[in-house]
Amino acid sequence: MRAIAALALASFASQALVRAADTLLPQIATDFAISVGSASIVITAYALTHGSMQFITGPIADRFGKFRTVAIACGLSAVTVAICGLAHSLDSLTLARFASGITVAWILPISLAFIGDVVPYDQRQQLLGRFLASQILGQLFGQAAGGIVGDYFGWRVMFFLLAAMMALAAIALGTELATNPITRVDRTAPRGLGPMASYKIVLRNLNIQGLGAGTNGIRFTAGFHLTVDNVTITGFTSRGIDVDKGASANVYVRDTRIANVATGIRLFTGLGGVNAQIDNVRIDNASASGLEVASGSTIASISNSVITNATGSGLLMSGGGFINASRTTIAKSGIGVNSNAPAGSIRVSAMNLQDNGTGFAVVSGATISSAGNNKVIGTVGPSPNGVAIPFR
Repeated sequence: MRAIAALALASFASQALVRAADTLLPQIATDFAISVGSASIVITAYALTHGSMQFITGPIADRFGKFRTVAIACGLSAVTVAICGLAHSLDSLTLARFASGITVAWILPISLAFIGDVVPYDQRQQLLGRFLASQILGQLFGQAAGGIVGDYFGWRVMFFLLAAMMALAAIALGTELATNPITRVDRTAPRGLGPMASYKIVLRNLNIQGLGAGTNGIRFTAGFHLTVDNVTITGFTSRGIDVDKGASANVYVRDTRIANVATGIRLFTGLGGVNAQIDNVRIDNASASGLEVASGSTIASISNSVITNATGSGLLMSGGGFINASRTTIAKSGIGVNSNAPAGSIRVSAMNLQDNGTGFAVVSGATISSAGNNKVIGTVGPSPNGVAIPFR
C-alpha cells in the first residue's frame, strides 16, 4: 500500500531527526564557540516539545483526519528543520529546534493510529513490524549520518538533508491524500459534537458471549461509524447489536451470527439518521425480532442473510423508517415482514419466507412494497400493499 509506504518514509525522517543532533553537538559547539555542554540545549529544547505534544495530537488528528494531519506535520517539519540549518546563533537554533519538536511530534504516533484504523487485524501485526523497522532504521541513520555528514560537510547540511526528506514525505503523503479515498476523513460526519462524533469503531473476529445474563452484546451510542465483521454474539437478554444514537451514524454488519437474544439488531437515532448495511448475517432464536428499525430517520439494507425462529417478527418496522430487504430467508418466525409504524416502508425483493406464522403484516399508513419475485411458502397473511417495484 503506497499510503503506508509514505507514512514509513515520514516516520524514518522524523526518527532520524530525533538522534541526528546528538552527533552534531561538537560541530555546533565549534561553530558557535561554546562548549559541547552548552550546545546540548538544542537537544533539550527538542525533547521538551516533542514529548509534551503527545498529549494533544490524538484528539486533533481524530477531528481533522489522521493521514491529513501527518501530511501537514511533514510539510511544517520541512520548514522548521530547514530553519535549524539557517540558524546563526545558539539562541536561534534552540528556538528552531523547539519549533521542530512541535511539528515532528505528530508524525509517528498518528501514523501508527492510522494503520490501526485501516489495516485488518489479521494483517496488522506483520505490517506494524515492518513499519516500526523504518522508525528504528531512522534513528540509526540519524545518529550515524549526523556524525559523518557533520564532519565532512558541516552540521547545517545535515539539517538541510533531513528537511529535504521531510519535504519528500510531505509530497508523497499529499499525493496519496488527493488520490486514495482511504486516506481522507469522512466529511459527512456530524459537526459540533466533539472528537467522538467522527470516531470509527471496528469490531472484527470476536466471540461475544452473554451467557444468558448480559444485556446487550454491542451497544453503539457514540461515534459515527460502526463496523461489525465476522463476530459471533450469543446469549444476551436484550439485543445482540443495539444502535442507540442521538445523532447520525453509519453501521455496517457483515459475516456475523447473532443467536439467543431478544432482538438481533435494533437501529434507533434521536437526531439525524442511521444508515445501516447488513450483509451475510444470521440471526437465530430472537424472542422479539430479528432486525428492528425503531426510528423514522433510519434507512437499513439487509441482504444475503438468514433470520430464523424470531418469536415476534423477522423484520420489524416500529419507527417509520425504511428497510430494503433482498435475497434474505426468514423462516419459522411469528411474522416474516412486519411494517408496524405509520409512514414506515419496507421493500422486499428475492426474499424467501418459509413456515412463518404470518408472511406479511401491515398497519394502516405503513407500506410493504414487493418486486414480485419473492417466495412465500407455508405462511398466511395479507399480500404486500405497496406498488410493485421493477426488479433490477
